[in-house]
Amino acid sequence: MLGDKALWTDLLTYCPSPVPSTLHIRGVMVFNGWFLIPDGTLLWFGQYALGARVTGTSDTPQDVIARILKVPYEEWRTPGKLDEAAQRLATQIPLYYVNDPNPFGKRPAFLLLHSGKVTEEIPPSESIEFAAALEKYNIPVQLQELTDSEFWSLKEPAMAAKIADAFDAFAQQLFAAAP
Repeated sequence: MLGDKALWTDLLTYCPSPVPSTLHIRGVMVFNGWFLIPDGTLLWFGQYALGARVTGTSDTPQDVIARILKVPYEEWRTPGKLDEAAQRLATQIPLYYVNDPNPFGKRPAFLLLHSGKVTEEIPPSESIEFAAALEKYNIPVQLQELTDSEFWSLKEPAMAAKIADAFDAFAQQLFAAAP
């Protein structure tokens, strides 16, 4: 995380960005991820990040998300299930890639670090629900709670070090298992 708000704002110009095919990803590491985008999360971030530049429509983020959530994520890739705006947004949600047509049949492993605190920014349920969706498809996932952390903890040196250590340990596992 960046302390400079102007630089942080510049980096979010195209955020969230589409995720590449899982064919090119060996592992995904996330701290307090924003995965299912429930209405509660929109209070803090959704209005900024999910504007017309992301969805291609003047519909509110809540309206587009409501349309996405009416369709099971297993069907997001099925033609005709989502309208164009909902499809554009769905491609920016990691659950979209659970069913990625990877010809090798191998999916990336996930490390989901999350806070145990229920906050208005990103609730722990985001990681817990996403982990369950990954497990449903036998995708390797590690779910780790970082007690006393919150979304902004990346700015705290002690918590940032814990997060970096967890990322490093996960990356080492991936490299050790590489062919």
